[in-house]
Amino acid sequence: MGGHAFEQDGVDGLPAVKISRLSPSEYISLKSNVANTLTTFFEQVRPLQEAPRKSDYGDIDFLVEGPQRAFTPEHIKEAISGTALRANGGPITNFAVPFTGENGETKYAQVDLQTCHKENIDWLTFHQSYGDLWQILGTIIRRYGLTANDKGLFLRIEEGEERNWQGSMVFLSRDPAMVVTFLGMDWGTFEAGFATLDNIFDWLAQCRLIDTDIFVRTAQDHRQRNIKTRPMFRRFLEEFVPALPAKDADTLPSRSDVLHQALESFGARSEYEEKHRAILDGNLEVRATDLTLQALRPSEDVSKNATKNLNLVIRSIKRWVRLVSEHLELRTQPEMDIDRQLKLRELLDRDQETLNEGHERWIKDNFEELKSVEKQRMKEAKEARKEDGSRMDHD
Repeated sequence: MGGHAFEQDGVDGLPAVKISRLSPSEYISLKSNVANTLTTFFEQVRPLQEAPRKSDYGDIDFLVEGPQRAFTPEHIKEAISGTALRANGGPITNFAVPFTGENGETKYAQVDLQTCHKENIDWLTFHQSYGDLWQILGTIIRRYGLTANDKGLFLRIEEGEERNWQGSMVFLSRDPAMVVTFLGMDWGTFEAGFATLDNIFDWLAQCRLIDTDIFVRTAQDHRQRNIKTRPMFRRFLEEFVPALPAKDADTLPSRSDVLHQALESFGARSEYEEKHRAILDGNLEVRATDLTLQALRPSEDVSKNATKNLNLVIRSIKRWVRLVSEHLELRTQPEMDIDRQLKLRELLDRDQETLNEGHERWIKDNFEELKSVEKQRMKEAKEARKEDGSRMDHD
């Protein structure tokens, strides 16, 4: 939270708390005291590693897992001598904890507690430690179709990422050592820790996927906020990257190379192929829908009613039309099972770029009937719902 959780009054009516930044000595002392107390509540207590040699700290972050007994956030607040807490039902709870400043006055620090599960605490510790480390590494691997978040490392399916970024992702791993090894860096170095920012940067430079020119362009296109507000990220971009020797583009793997390497290394080929097929089918469905709308849309009528009729006919085609021996025909009853309805991509020609001329002509010839049968179905469904409601009222 960066020390901002107590800037406003709490929803419980408790007033805001002025949070002070901590000097390195204050940070180390308070972190140690709070960590010792938290071990009486949790099986695992992980203080997050901050970027090295910071001049001050906005908060103290802990990841915790495995409650040893029943307790509430209030119990933790009392145990760490906190004066206020903020909890919104999510995994992170914020505490305001008093400490004695170096000149003897009472100040308040923000302590953030993130509750984890046993299966993800190792990944979260890795992903959230050392400040902007993963912002930098994420920028390096972005061009190769790799994305890391709080759930692990993912592969993005290229054909689906523009239409649905989240939906294009295939899970690879939440094992930090496996991920680091795959990226070409040394896990032992990370485990040993970093004394300086240059140590972190040298380690990141080991990444087999780093391309300095692409990194700069990616950062400028997608990380402007990081450049402006994150000193560690900005220093890596503006000072460290320019000093790195440029790699021969021929020595770097392609996105396709990394795709197949990742599928083999993490055993994700089956999930990838299933999702890839679904995305390609979805893309064809979108294309077929657009082409059908274009074919049916009257050029002189752009009214809301015309658009409404077009959408009605699109639904009708799916529910009322079936493909039999390469020919379209009207059903006697609508098909309401989505999985069994006609897919609009079945209307495409063999090149899958245009509508089949015969199918397009049939739909145009039957436009009014398609509109009529779906309107009648909707009317009957509405009347049935009213009748069911009236019957329930009488019961």
